[in-house]
Amino acid sequence: MHRSKYFSYIDGLRAISVFLVFFYHLWPEKISGGYLGVDIFFVISGLVISKSIFEEKLITGKIQLYNFYVRRIKRIFPALIVVVVSTTSLYFFLGYLSQNQQIVETAITALVAISNLYFLKYDVDYFLINTINPLEHTWSLGVEEQFYIFYPCILALICFYVNDIKSNVKNNIFFTLLILFIISISVFIFFDNQIIGNFFSPVARAWQLLTGCLLYFLIFADTKALNKFRISNKILQNIILYTSVIILVYLCIFTFDKSNFRTGSIIITFLAAFIIATFYHRPNFYLLSNKFSIFFGNISYSIYLWHLPIIYFFELYFTGYKFYLFTILTTILISSFSYFYIERPIRNCKLFIEHYQ
Repeated sequence: MHRSKYFSYIDGLRAISVFLVFFYHLWPEKISGGYLGVDIFFVISGLVISKSIFEEKLITGKIQLYNFYVRRIKRIFPALIVVVVSTTSLYFFLGYLSQNQQIVETAITALVAISNLYFLKYDVDYFLINTINPLEHTWSLGVEEQFYIFYPCILALICFYVNDIKSNVKNNIFFTLLILFIISISVFIFFDNQIIGNFFSPVARAWQLLTGCLLYFLIFADTKALNKFRISNKILQNIILYTSVIILVYLCIFTFDKSNFRTGSIIITFLAAFIIATFYHRPNFYLLSNKFSIFFGNISYSIYLWHLPIIYFFELYFTGYKFYLFTILTTILISSFSYFYIERPIRNCKLFIEHYQ
């Protein structure tokens, strides 16, 4: 099986994203827009799965739906199951037991990737910081998994009816995804007071994943487009790269909050896409490709899963600097263990994957 090209700066951007979310949940009043780190994850996810699906298509001649779904299940659910089961169990031993029904129902829906729909049904306010549901962050996994169900099928249908992979397939895919993008972002902007445009709605969030998908077919899958996008002056390139990342972090920390999250989502999503495209020609750029950024990018999924349950339990029993210190250290340690002993071994296991010459 062909091994896809690795982009280390993507891991660096993942590291920034997860710490924005982590610190938002630690200091919601100070890191007011940190929740937008999830929006960056959506863009990265759309890009990565498009790259994975289409590069396998180039090798095997067709969209391998079975392999895709097996890889997604192995990538997401083992660590998720451990977090959900352990969090729910610990809640009944260490929690205040004031949210029994909500915790159990969130756990069940999270395990079947529909916790966002559960929050949508009961009109949960994500920005209500007075009470923490330690599994509330699983909403984003629900959005992603629901997108993953339909997206590869759309690609497969297009590829089934269009045979010229070098031109027509990419063009048809791009314009189909562009139409879906326009529909989704329109829902996000104009239906904000309705269920379909809710914070947790998969329809209103699909455009962010589609941004990453479009980015792949517009730039990454087209060498000529990549060369046109390239900035030849290295000094100017450095200025743009540093400035764009600094602006991204600054906007997430200081500018956006719950009152303008739709504006923030649009700006951060497009800015993340710009950074990803710009960094393509500097994949070893130190800011996002140093060993620390790559390490935290690798364990970013585990950090995302573990950070909110740890915050919830530690906040019950610690205060002041001890709370922040113990929470950060424990999250990094447990996430590292989770990555090396749960995530990576299962993800790299070739069991259930079909192999091709």
